[in-house]
Amino acid sequence: MADKDKKTSSKPTTTAKPGVTSKPPPPSKAFSNNKTNNPLKIKPTNIQNNVPIKPNTINVASTAAAVSKAKPLNISSQSVAGECKLKCDYSFNYSSVTNPTSTNFGTYIQVTYDDNPSVTYNNVQYKVSSINIYSPSLHYYNGVSTSGEICITHVPLYGGNSLMVYIPVSTSGVTVNASSILQNIVTAVSTMAPSAGQNTNKGTGTFTLNDVVPKKSFYTYSSGSRDVIVYGVGDAIGITNESLTTLQKIITRVSSNPAVVSVPIYVNNGGPSMSASLSNLTMDCQALDIGEPMEDYVKNKSSNALNLMNSDGMLYFVIIIIIIAVFLLAYFLKKYFINTFEMDIKG
Repeated sequence: MADKDKKTSSKPTTTAKPGVTSKPPPPSKAFSNNKTNNPLKIKPTNIQNNVPIKPNTINVASTAAAVSKAKPLNISSQSVAGECKLKCDYSFNYSSVTNPTSTNFGTYIQVTYDDNPSVTYNNVQYKVSSINIYSPSLHYYNGVSTSGEICITHVPLYGGNSLMVYIPVSTSGVTVNASSILQNIVTAVSTMAPSAGQNTNKGTGTFTLNDVVPKKSFYTYSSGSRDVIVYGVGDAIGITNESLTTLQKIITRVSSNPAVVSVPIYVNNGGPSMSASLSNLTMDCQALDIGEPMEDYVKNKSSNALNLMNSDGMLYFVIIIIIIAVFLLAYFLKKYFINTFEMDIKG
């Protein structure tokens, strides 16, 4: 009986093994010595991929985001910083060209233009080096891009900034002569030079930039070594939907846009003027205070002599001088004849 009780009492000893496994596990080495293992020093990770985040990855991403937000300069009357007259004086008389070479560069069409010195801007003489055609426009106009844009590149004759003249292209434009010129260029290139790297010197006919550049008010700004003139969307060159579709089939959007700048814009309400041939003209060079802001230069450096020439006061002044000259001439003639008459009587 005692043996039976002994056997019965021994069963709990054997069934106690599950109790051993239920005991809490011994502390891990990671937490047994905080000084040596430092278990709380955890690197940040990408939760989805469990990959440590590198600090420079965040910087690169933020830089890329900033670049992607950069927008072209917006040409709008609401963006004007001031009016510019003397320093933005623009005059031209472009020559005619016949079937110039038109090259497809993939992101724009470039037309050569063999021009005589025919342009002045801010008392600097220029000649045209090329005409570029883009689609869509490089600049924004009233906050959006237009169908395309023409850029006329001018180079200075005696050193200085280059001059770029931009004219928007739009399906709602109404400039007839310029539209015909643009259509001829697009048709010629799409037919004989449809791929990047190809060119043609046929099909464009004879034309002059006098029929392309508007005689209207324009906007202007400076960026680096470039002086820039931009016409408003109200003076856009018209293009048909068919020609626009053709243009966009042979060129694509530029990858590097020179119009992505942050600079003040000024307006010249007088617009350009037609000039005589500039090949025989000489320049009166005067030092300018280039460190002075453009708007201060416009307001404070206006010539009194020029104001007089443009006023009615100059006309009155000339009339008075003529009247005085007539009276003086009459006086001397009268005196001469009187003396001659008296000498005849005495003789």
